Amino acid sequence: MADVHDIKKEKAQRNTEFEYCVICWQKTRVRRNEPIETRVGYVEGVGQLCPRCMKDLYERGEL
Repeated sequence: MADVHDIKKEKAQRNTEFEYCVICWQKTRVRRNEPIETRVGYVEGVGQLCPRCMKDLYERGEL
């Protein structure tokens, strides 16, 4: 049986307009066609993060 995380991930993979956070799969305001150099919350080698996950990782010293 699929859990909420799996459902969010499947929805993210179908959406072609916006990026989703690679940690919590929350939809972000970042359009997929936006260059990574201009994105807020993009971590090279990881992907796009939502503001909340980015803040959490930063506060824990993991970014």
